[in-house]
Amino acid sequence: MPYIVCAEEMDGQWIAHVPDLPGSFSTHKDRETAIGGMPAAVEAYIAWAGGHGLHISGLSAPMIVSEVIRSWMYEDEYEVNAFFASDRPPVTVDELPEYELLLGAAHKDLLAETQNLTPEQLLTFSAMLLSADLDSITNVVAPGSPGSAGGASVVFLSDSVSGLWADLEDGRIDG
Repeated sequence: MPYIVCAEEMDGQWIAHVPDLPGSFSTHKDRETAIGGMPAAVEAYIAWAGGHGLHISGLSAPMIVSEVIRSWMYEDEYEVNAFFASDRPPVTVDELPEYELLLGAAHKDLLAETQNLTPEQLLTFSAMLLSADLDSITNVVAPGSPGSAGGASVVFLSDSVSGLWADLEDGRIDG
């Protein structure tokens, strides 16, 4: 089955990614170069997964570039990032074991990388983690419907989003 690639431009940098392979991406200042890097990124992802005993199946050439979106300035100092209609849906209960394996593999790699840090680097990293307000890190999906405008894929936000924007004025989502 061909795999879907999405590309997003932000701050002059293009990021191409495969929604079904979290962590498989390619970046470059040139859109075509970022997209062109995806076959190698997919191969590297599959090799990484295989190195952890995980089997990725169902992907084959060709890739299909599903959406290409640029971020834009909505208001002063408010940049709207891409919303992809083909983004991966939320993980289902049946998929949890697979994602636990992926997270376990990433955790193993992170531990291997941090073993070579100097004590000063570990202390700096730990202090950063301890000072982070984890309760303030929030993920919210604004309700809307996919569509197109001016040749670009967009999400038309629903009327209920105005309350979400008002809630964000203090930098936190309260509920």
